[in-house]
Amino acid sequence: MGLVNNPRTVTATLAAAFVLAAGIPASASAPPAAVSHPPAAAPTTAAGLDRYEHQSLAWKSCVLGPDDDTGQELEKAGARCADVIVPLDYADHGGRTITVAVSRIKATDTAHRIGSLLLNTGGPGGQDIGDPPWVHDAMKDAGGRYDIVGMDPRFVGRSTPLDCGWPTGSPCAFWDRPRERPTVVRHDLPALMVNATGDPRTPYAGATAMHRAWPSSRLVTVDGADRHGIYGAYGNTCADNTVNVYLRTGRLPAADVTCPTTGPTAGTRPPRAGG
Repeated sequence: MGLVNNPRTVTATLAAAFVLAAGIPASASAPPAAVSHPPAAAPTTAAGLDRYEHQSLAWKSCVLGPDDDTGQELEKAGARCADVIVPLDYADHGGRTITVAVSRIKATDTAHRIGSLLLNTGGPGGQDIGDPPWVHDAMKDAGGRYDIVGMDPRFVGRSTPLDCGWPTGSPCAFWDRPRERPTVVRHDLPALMVNATGDPRTPYAGATAMHRAWPSSRLVTVDGADRHGIYGAYGNTCADNTVNVYLRTGRLPAADVTCPTTGPTAGTRPPRAGG
């Protein structure tokens, strides 16, 4: 499932069902749905994290060598890359550090700039550093209003590697049972969610359950698609346009949207790999 939060600070998971919510890797006007919550306390920097949260990034070419196709695509799109220093263990702020590799296409429509859009296609283990170019294209005229940021999550791709000596590329088979308590959704969230009814990775029932938990959210349903990645990847004009209007205006649809997989709004672009 994909989610898009506030186009002012937008954090989107684009390869799965899609969710955009207020506060995503982008920035824009607040969504219209009014939700009553206790006033939030002013944000504070956790003790010891100041040096990480206020670091100055050294932006550079994304090309690592002559065979670096990802870097060349980023370079062609005008992206620059950097390494963000983070703690290996957030319980030990002064201990060993690692880097998280990021890429960025800066907003070109600076007069109407909304904010930053951080891409996270999920996984675990999914690389996103090469995604800004195709996401920028999918956003059409809204693309120029955002700094579009891709990243390779901790220990993935160009970020600091981790080798536990496991005989498989996926750590999932060796994970212990969760040590933290289950996440409980206690408040509403005016997010835009996109999910296909036949999503093989994030079942549609999960999207509808989350939609019920967030009464102010809107759900874009791609009916009849057996597909995980939708926005900008499946070629459904109805879904792509709905997301782009939200990214451009910051306003959620007045009601949920159902997009067919056939007909004039279905689109004809071949699916991207990985969905």
